[in-house]
Amino acid sequence: MSETLQMFVQLLIKLIILFIVVSILMNMIRGFIPHEKIRDKLKNSSLITAITLALLFAFITLMAALMGWNVAITYIIITASLSVIIGLLLEKLGYSKSIKNGVITGNIQQGQHFSW
Repeated sequence: MSETLQMFVQLLIKLIILFIVVSILMNMIRGFIPHEKIRDKLKNSSLITAITLALLFAFITLMAALMGWNVAITYIIITASLSVIIGLLLEKLGYSKSIKNGVITGNIQQGQHFSW
């Protein structure tokens, strides 16, 4: 039992660190690249390009470093497949009309960008 608990705690710590690092990196990217620019690039690209970009910016490398490539690749395949399938299903069922078109901006003033 203690080995299971120890493994759970180690995994929990790794996932918390991973979440914090990914959150910081995404916040930094949002500071350097305006949301409108990303939205316009994705709007004018194909579905395959959008999916590929999403996977590239995901935490593939961090997850692989923390838990190994087998876990990372399995996770990516499952979550990417389910995300695409669920997204397409919701679009076919007409739920795209229920999505509010908005962006959460927080306290960032317009024109202000992240800097060191």
